[in-house]
This record gives sequence, structure tokens and C-alpha cells, in this order.
Amino acid sequence: MKDSENKLSGSMHSFKRMLSFGILMVIAMTLFAQVKNVSGVVLDKKGESIIGASVLVKGTTNGTITDFDGNFVLRNVADNAILQISFVGYQTSDVSVKGQNNIKVVLSEDTETLDEVVVIGYGSVKKSTLTGAVAKMDSKAIEDRPLARAENALQGQLAGVTVRNTTGEPGADMQIRVRGAASVNANSDPLYVVDGVPMNTLSGLNPSDIASIEVLKDAASAAIYGSRGSNGVVLVSTKQGKSGKAKVAFNASFGVQTLEKKMDVLNATEWMEFKLRWNDANYLQEAKKLGLTSASIKDDNATRLSNLGIQAGTANSYLVVFDERWFNYLGDDMRNAHTYTPNPEQLSLLDWQDEFFRNSIVQDYSLNVSGGTENTSYLFSGGYMNQAGIVTGTGYERFSFRANIESKINKYLTIGMNMAPTYIVQDGSGQANGKDSQVHQALYATPVSEPGVGYMTNVDPNPYYLWAGSTSSPVYNMEKNIKQNRMMRLVGNAFVRITPFKDFRVELSASANYYDLDGNDYKYTSTTGSWAQGEGQNSSGGHNTERKWSTLLQALANYDHVFGNHGISVIAGFSSEQSNLGFSTAQSFNKPFPNDAITGSFDGSKVTAGTNTVTEKTANKLLSVFGRLQYNYAERYMLSGSLRYDGGSVFGANNKWGIFPAVSGGWLVSNEKFFKNWRMSWWNTLKLRASYGVTGNNSISNTAAYPTLSAGNYAGAPGYKANSLGNADLGWEKTHSTDVALDLGFFNNRIQLSLDWYTKNTTDLLYQVPVEGASGFTTVWDNLGDIHNEGFEIELNTHNLTGKFSWSTSFNMSYNKNEVKALGKDNTPVYSGFDKNNPSNILTVGKPVNTFYMYDAIGVWKNQAEIDAYSAAHGGKPVTFEGKQIVPGDIRYKDVKTRSHTDNFGENNVKCLIAKGICRFVPHSSAGGF
Repeated sequence: MKDSENKLSGSMHSFKRMLSFGILMVIAMTLFAQVKNVSGVVLDKKGESIIGASVLVKGTTNGTITDFDGNFVLRNVADNAILQISFVGYQTSDVSVKGQNNIKVVLSEDTETLDEVVVIGYGSVKKSTLTGAVAKMDSKAIEDRPLARAENALQGQLAGVTVRNTTGEPGADMQIRVRGAASVNANSDPLYVVDGVPMNTLSGLNPSDIASIEVLKDAASAAIYGSRGSNGVVLVSTKQGKSGKAKVAFNASFGVQTLEKKMDVLNATEWMEFKLRWNDANYLQEAKKLGLTSASIKDDNATRLSNLGIQAGTANSYLVVFDERWFNYLGDDMRNAHTYTPNPEQLSLLDWQDEFFRNSIVQDYSLNVSGGTENTSYLFSGGYMNQAGIVTGTGYERFSFRANIESKINKYLTIGMNMAPTYIVQDGSGQANGKDSQVHQALYATPVSEPGVGYMTNVDPNPYYLWAGSTSSPVYNMEKNIKQNRMMRLVGNAFVRITPFKDFRVELSASANYYDLDGNDYKYTSTTGSWAQGEGQNSSGGHNTERKWSTLLQALANYDHVFGNHGISVIAGFSSEQSNLGFSTAQSFNKPFPNDAITGSFDGSKVTAGTNTVTEKTANKLLSVFGRLQYNYAERYMLSGSLRYDGGSVFGANNKWGIFPAVSGGWLVSNEKFFKNWRMSWWNTLKLRASYGVTGNNSISNTAAYPTLSAGNYAGAPGYKANSLGNADLGWEKTHSTDVALDLGFFNNRIQLSLDWYTKNTTDLLYQVPVEGASGFTTVWDNLGDIHNEGFEIELNTHNLTGKFSWSTSFNMSYNKNEVKALGKDNTPVYSGFDKNNPSNILTVGKPVNTFYMYDAIGVWKNQAEIDAYSAAHGGKPVTFEGKQIVPGDIRYKDVKTRSHTDNFGENNVKCLIAKGICRFVPHSSAGGF
């Protein structure tokens, strides 16, 4: 019985094994039958091979790209798989391979990509029919970048557009130059236009709200803005809602900023050695003046003071004696050369830059909700940014909101509204940047202090190190003192668009831009060298406000029509603008204060009042009529012309109106039959562009053309006195520009190259011209002189990989040089700079604008023998610099005069001109993952 059971059990086990083996074989055969190799070819609608198209098994990482004949092979493809084929400039196609081993795929052109829309003044055009020089950046180039300012997005991205930080303060205004500076005294900043609203800054704009930025670089593009277009125009379009379900988008970024490079200054040990050598040399020099021939650096401190008759502890004594504690850090050669009593006490060795600068956190968050119906679209957004400055005590905080709404009432009427309030808090503004600022103080502060004092030198409760200057700790100044600005900006515009019949529309719009500044500052006595006088005794405080607004009323009519191969677009408009409406106040209060407990309230009857003014602003009014006509034939030949007539209140009674014309044309050679007959499938685009136009500049003081008065007192009686001269003939500064360009596209436009050559001739420069002192004034605004700018730009964009993993690269290079062509009737040079008595810049014919005019340092005077040799070679005259006798160690400047000179060395005529052209090469690469 057991044997039968064992046999049965063994048979069952054998059956199970055979059954399992059979099932596995069936599964394997099934899987083998479902996996195959797929080959094919990818073509366009003309039957041309598409090189480098991405072929991917959807939902997997199994993919390849097509070869030079458009062919591809994919292995291990499931029979029910879907292939996804994509290429730049074409619509992505999904193809089933079920039942197919060899497939043919024909891709259709993506008209949205090929006919990219570019925003221009008061309208938009397809990029293929664009005739002006317009650079564009869309939101993709801005996303995922924590930007405090919208202008940061343009840095290094667009040829001919130079963006730079002038202060480094968080949230500070950026300097933008489009194709070089075309002005001298007038503002060279471009005009900013956000959703049709002109602005002079983008400080209140959240970069996350930007849909695209276009920069109008040539006059043909910018002339439609007339008197404000000579420095270029930056057009910003914000994101809008689209019909469909509500979409919620949230972006967050967090980063850390660090100082890129420290200044190379003396460390503590190097400073002690330098100071010891300087005091030695000064001691010997003073002894020589007294006829003491036995003086030596071996003399100890007591001997030095005795020889020179200087009392110990006086300021002069620390110019000849040394701190015996220095020898704890100096080498044997310095110790052996001096006589001193060893002092083991350790000094505080400082690195001011390490303490003054910090790693700062930048965080940025934005949330937007968008959507709409068939007739109404909306977008609401909010953002918060906090940027701590790399200088302690500085920071920038921004709260921004936006609402963009558009509703189609019926087929004839559409209304819309944009509203964007922003609140900004800025700490430490103006404290760290510039000459004699706290950054400056930190760089030349002595890197040594008394034991235990550290970086709290010359502030409460510590005196300054006796061998150092009287600089109070710049770190404590930045941490303790108050300097805060709170800014509120509200930009809003509304429009009504009427479409009475097909292709014709009229838009009426109104906008307002309101700005409110509230600032306060307070300097504590404890942060000064006078801290010992007591709390509040050397304190000062202040409060300032500014409220201003601008308004714009505009009417715009537009007609677009296509008949056969002909397309026309006509724009006519009228605008009335007022800006700089409002007032400002400034109040300051000086020592002494009872204490430092209250830092925001001041009573002018109890403390000394300094500035106490209220200033009503002078309005800037601009009235304009403008129009533009665009024509294209079969998208092969394009022609555009515009005209603007501006009247501005800032100019003299005899020159208030100006005319600004422009014309441009383009030839899209690649749309010609003969080009297609060449059958060069690798070359897709060839376009020639040329333009000429005139733009203006009205960015000067609103009262420049008028004589003004200011309050004054005479013989104890209050009244008004003349404050400036007027000029009834003061007129527009005009820039005449030309642009010749070539646009190329290769390999289905995966490689795009643009070459531009341009000139800009600015005439009737707005300049503050020197006048005879007998008038009671030194300058008056006038039109004089011409400036010539010219240069070239190269932009190269490549799409290296497409599909789920994409990689694109952009390079741009620009070169610009300028030259002053004329300055008034007699071309008299004009000098300028920080110090009017010792100018550092010159405006002179034949040289670039504001060429540096300064001494060329070529080394130092090494010894007295070198000085004597120079004197002997020049007739034995004393060698001086700016009236002072030169001694060894003084900086030696290049003498650019001829050998026949008779003046002493070092007068103004040894200054030389220093200037170079500007050339930039900026590469940029970006990649997107799966």
C-alpha cells in the first residue's frame, strides 16, 4: 500500500514539474513573439529626410534618433507599443507598431513654432515677417531662476543688450544699455513698457509673472515710441489666463549667495611689517630735517621721541614709534633690526572682509491660478521674495500680487483689466555702496586691534587702536544703524476693445502708475568714535517720503487684412500722458538727543533740525500721435514704415514738438522658388533685413528748459532767488540709426544664426554747457555735439537634443564702439568726474564718450638716486607732483609730455586718455530632463 502511495506521489511530482516547464515555455514563446525590431524612416511633407528626429517607445527609455537619411532602428519593441516621434519645428506624432516591422512617418510642421509671434510697439508680428532688430526671451528662459529683479533675466542672454549691477545691493536698480550709450547728460536707460504701460523701472514686477520680454534695438522698431526710444525699448508681457479648467501653479526656490572674490589687501602680519617700515622711514626723514645724522631704526621708542622732541601718547608719536607687540608676529630680520622690550600680550588679528561679508539666503515663492471660459479668462498670482544681502545689515523683501482679467461681452465688445500691487522693504540701502561707504571702510580698516576688542574697534565701549586710523567698526555700523525704505507700487490699466467689422478693431485704454515711498534712518552715537560723550549725544535721524503717480490715456485703431498673397497691417493711435505728479518730503534731525530709545519720532523744537523741506514735483506731459503701415507679399517681401509726432513739456517754447520717422524692409529668400529649387535640405532659412529710423530722448530734468527760483533770504527778509537759467530753444536729442542684418537657419532650423551690423548717430546732444560766470551760474542746458555708435552682433541658437530630454545652447557676441564727433561750435573739451578740480573723465572730439582722463601709474620712485637722475635729465628742476616734493615710495606716473617741457612733473598735462571698445562673448546652455 505504501509503495503504491509512493509511486502515485512520485508521478504527481513529475506531472507538476512537466506542467510548470510547459507553462514557462509557453510564456517565453509568447513574450518572444511579442517583442520585435522596428525600423523605419521619418520624412517631412515634401518627402525630405528629417535628420536627428527623436524616436522613443512611449512610456520607456528605449529610444534613438534618425540618421542622415532619416532612417532608424529600434530593438526589443513590444508589438502593442506606441512610438513617439518628435523634432523641433514639427508636431509630435504617435504611431502604433502593432502588426508592423517597418514604418514610414511623415511629420507636419508646427506652425506655432515656425510662426512664433514677436511683440513690437502697439502690436505683434510673426517672427518670419519681422523686419526690425528685436530680441525676445520667453518665460522658459526665466523659470526656475530666483530673480530679485526682472532685468536680471536679460544678463548675457541677448546680443547688444548689456545689463550690469551698479551697486550690488539686493533689489537695486540695474543698468541696461542697448547698443551702447547714445547720450551724455541725458538718461541712457531704455524705456520700459509693461502690458502697454510705460515705466521708468521694473522694480515692482515679479519675474514669475512674465510671459515674454522683447527688446526693440533698432530705430525702425523703437521709433513708434518717438521721443523716448533712442535708448531702446524693453517690452514686457505678463502671463494671461486661457480657457479651460482652473490651473494652479506653485514655484519655490531656495539658494545661497556668496562673495565671488575678496579684495587682495594686507593681512594683519603684512600690515604690521608695512607700518613698522613706514614709521622707520618717517622717523629718519623727520630726524634728517632736524640735522640728526646719528638717527637709526635701531633706536628704541624712547630715543625716537627724545630725538624729535615729541611727547609720548600724542597723535604724532604714533607716526614714529612702534608697538612692541608687533614683534610677536614678525620675522627674525625685523626683530634683530630693532631695539624693543618683549611684550607677550597678543593683539586681535582681523580679516574685515570675512566679517563684513556673509553667505546670504535667497528664497522665492510664487503661486498663480489661471483659467477661463469661452468668453472670459483670468489669472491671479501672488509672490514673495526675500533676499538677504551679502553685506550684513542689508536685505530686500518683496510681496507682489497680480490680477489679469479679460472678458468678451459679445462679438463686437471685449473688456479687460490688469492690476498689480507690490510692496517692497529694503534695508541698508545706500549704506554699503560707494566712496567712503561702509564697504570702503571695511577694505581699508586696520586689520589689528587691541586684545579682546576684535571687530568692535572705535565703537562703544572701545577706543580705536592707536596705530590705526579713526575708522569705526563698519560691521557694527551696518548691524546697528537703521536705514530702511518701504515702497508701495500699484500699476493698473483697463481697456475696451471694439470690433465693428472683421479685421478692424479699436481699443481705448487708461492706465495709472502709483508709487509711495516711506523711509527712515537713524545713526546711533554708539557706532561713532564719539561714543564716550554718552547715549544720544552724537546721534542723528531722519524721515523722507515720496508720492507720485502717472496716467496714460490712449486710443488705438488697428486694421489687419490678407487678400491673396498680399497682407497689410495699419495702426493709428493717439496718447496723452502725464508723469511725475506728486510731492516729496525730507526731514533730518541732528545731535544731541536725550537718548537712543526712540528712533522714529523727532521734535524739531527740542533737537536741532537739519533739512525740512516739502517739494511739489513738476509734471512731465507728453502728447503724441503715431501710426504704422506694414505690408508683406507672400511672406517673401516685407515693408514697414512708422511715424510719430510728439509734443513734450520738458523742452523750450520754440522746440516742443518733434517728428520721428522709420522705415524697414525684409526679403525672405528661402521662400523663393529658386531657393527651393536648390534642394539644399540642410539650409532652411535665409532672410535679409535693413532698417533706418529716428528716435528721441527726453530724459532730462522737467525744468531744464525753464528759469527756476528757489527760496532764500536777503538782508534778513525771506524771498526767492534765481536758481537756474532757462533755454527757450532747448529741443530733442535725436538718434539716427541704421541696421543691416542676415538671418540663417539650418537643419530644419535646429541651428539659427543672426548677424546684425548697425550705426547710431546721436545729434543735438542734451548737455549742461558751461557759461560765463558773470551770469551768476556755471551751466545751462543746451543742444550741442554729435556722438557716433557702431557695432555688430552675432546670435547663435542650437537645439542639440529634442524630445523628453532636451538640450539647447545659445551664444551671443556683440561689439560696440562710440566716438564723439562734435561738441558745439569750437569743439571745446568738457571735463567731468568725482572732483571738479581734478577731473577724471573727458568729453572730447575723436574719443569715446567720457573717456578716462587720468594719470597712468607705471610704478613707484624706488630711491632718491632715481629721483635725482630724473631731475638732472630735466634741467635740474625739483621733481614735484601736484605741488608736493616727490620722495622714495611715491607713485610714479607716466610723463606724456615732450622732453622740451618746462613745467614741473605731475601737472594736469601729464594725464592721458584711457579707453577701449566693448566686446562681449556670452555662452549659455540649458537642458531639460524626463
